[in-house]
Amino acid sequence: MGTHKPEVAIKEALGKLLTVEEIADDLRVPKSWVYSRTRETGPDAMPRLKIGKYLRFERDKVRAWAAKSSN
Repeated sequence: MGTHKPEVAIKEALGKLLTVEEIADDLRVPKSWVYSRTRETGPDAMPRLKIGKYLRFERDKVRAWAAKSSN
């Protein structure tokens, strides 16, 4: 069995999540553009996690979504 406690694994996973500001910088778009995309729903919506009132993003999933959306 692994030596990691569940709390450590959760903290490590959450540490890899980006904020709205960070994903906007990564995509080189304004924060307002990110917020507008997060209001969209459905299968083509921007991938995001809502943790309480906070939005978080996984860089790889958002980049794959952006590449697919730009075609």
